[in-house]
Parts: sequence; structure tokens; C-alpha cells
Amino acid sequence: LELLGPQLRHLSVTVEKRYTGEVLQAEVDVARYKRAVLNLILNGAQAMPGGGALSIRLEVSGPMIRFSVTDRGQGVSPEVKDRIFEPFVTGRQDGVGLGLVLTKRIAEEHGGAIGFETSDQGATFWMDVPHG
Repeated sequence: LELLGPQLRHLSVTVEKRYTGEVLQAEVDVARYKRAVLNLILNGAQAMPGGGALSIRLEVSGPMIRFSVTDRGQGVSPEVKDRIFEPFVTGRQDGVGLGLVLTKRIAEEHGGAIGFETSDQGATFWMDVPHG
């Protein structure tokens, strides 16, 4: 979040952090996991062109640590919803469509998964990796 601070301020995005009180540990390639986290945060921020609050959560979900980002944009459009993790599929006019593909690959390489929930009031993208 420190790294993205200037960009988030420029987009008029505030961040609400919700972390579990316990120390969470996972074996990850830090650089690659960081890239995935940055992708999810930037996607969430860019989903709110007029700015707004972005909620970031870190919690235990069964054998996984779940990192999730919830935006208050318009949600994922029905046209791309079923193909959102495919290369070159994007919901933004200026998007390339590779960020979520890369993020999915990173999650899966770490034994985890990625998914999302969407409505017309925003979307939540989550990434799980095993803890322990």
C-alpha cells in the first residue's frame, strides 16, 4: 500500500484495511506474490474511476490465507464475467487483459486459487495461498 500510495491518492481512492489479529505465514515467492497483490489492488482502484473506498482483507479461510480486495465500482460486466481470467479479456477500455491472468498463475503456482464475486455495486477479487 505504501508503494501504491501516490497512485491511489491520484485516483481519489481511500483504503480500508481489515486484517485478522493473528500472525499469518505462508511460503511464497515474495516478489511474485507482491506482483499479484499489486494487480488486485490496482484493478480494484481502477474499477472506481470517480474514486471511493477500497476494502482490503487478509484472513484465514480453512487451510488458506485469503487476500481480498473489494471495490465499489460497477462490478464485472456480464460480457467478460465468464472469461475474466483468460488472456486479453478486460473490462476496461485501456486495459490489456493480462493482470488477472498473471495473478491467477501466481496463486496456482503457490498451491492456491483465485476467484471473484460481483454485483452492480462492486466486486471482490480474492486470492488464496496455503498457510503454515
